[in-house]
Amino acid sequence: MYLNSIVPDDWFEDFDKLRSGRVSIDQFRRCFEFIKFQLTNAEFDALVNIYSDRGQVNWRRFLDGVEDVFSNKELEKNPHAVTKDSRAIVMKTMNRIEGSADSSMLELLQRLAHQVKTRGVHVRESYMDFDPHNCGRITQSQFFRAMPFKDLTQADMQLLVKKYADPILRDVNYKQL
Repeated sequence: MYLNSIVPDDWFEDFDKLRSGRVSIDQFRRCFEFIKFQLTNAEFDALVNIYSDRGQVNWRRFLDGVEDVFSNKELEKNPHAVTKDSRAIVMKTMNRIEGSADSSMLELLQRLAHQVKTRGVHVRESYMDFDPHNCGRITQSQFFRAMPFKDLTQADMQLLVKKYADPILRDVNYKQL
C-alpha cells in the first residue's frame, strides 16, 4: 500500500454507510479487489481473523495497523516523537538495501539534480501524459521515451530502471525519481 500510494479509506467508507468502522467480510474482500491489492486466501483469512468484530471486519483497526507500520499513530498530537523509517521497512520487505547505493548511482543522481537546478528540467511534467491517473507509475518503455535528461547513456538509464522499477509489476515509479 505504501509503495503504490494506495489510500483504501474511501473504499471502506463507501461500504460503511453507518460509519460504524465495520464492513462485512465480502465487502472487505471487494475493497481489496477495487484497490487491486492481491491477497491469497490464507492471507485474507488471517486478516479477517485478526480484525473480526461482531461478525464483521473492523476496517478502522485494520487501517490503524497498516498506518502504524509506516508512521506513529496520532503524530499530530506528539510532533516531536521519533518516527519510524518507513522507507527502510519497505526496502527490507522488498529485499532491497537502500543504504548500499554504489558510487555510480550517487554520481548519476547528483548529475540529474544539477540539471534540474540549472536547466529547469521537470521530471514529473515529462511523464504526466503517460500517467493520466497520476498514480506515479509508467511502463519502462514510456520511461525511456519521455526521459527529460537527454545526455544519459544506456547504462545510466538501466541503473535508474533498476533503482525505481517495481520488482513485481516492472513499472517505473517516476515520482520517486
